[in-house]
Amino acid sequence: MSPKWHILSGFIAAIFLIYFFGLSFLAGTAVFASSFLIDIDHYFLYVFKKKNFNIRNSIKWNFKKREEYRKLSKVEKRKFKHNFVVFHGIEFIIVLVALSFINKLFTWILIGSLIHLIMDYAEGIYFKEPIYPKVSQIYLFYKKCSNK
Repeated sequence: MSPKWHILSGFIAAIFLIYFFGLSFLAGTAVFASSFLIDIDHYFLYVFKKKNFNIRNSIKWNFKKREEYRKLSKVEKRKFKHNFVVFHGIEFIIVLVALSFINKLFTWILIGSLIHLIMDYAEGIYFKEPIYPKVSQIYLFYKKCSNK
């Protein structure tokens, strides 16, 4: 999903939580920032694969890869090997849940991350794409290794 939609949805959610649930400005800011900063794993993937730290090039590359994937046939999509995006999955959510018992800030990061993932899942469903690559990185690893 385009960063602008993650930013917009995170902003709306943060305003809603501040206004209707009395969240502090800091908590709202954490929800907002985490709702789009979770995508930093796409940047890490780009840096790892291309050995290039340019953020603009990373964004262009990721959008290009997404469009290339969307143009594949159903058969080609089934054979496609999705990349690991470490902050997109239940494993990361479990870590945030555990950390939220230590510090309340992680609760707000968890909420922002869930907003982000829900938006990603909705986009995947809309485009009839598999959502498992963003549900579990362990399962994605299993799929990549087993050729299933």
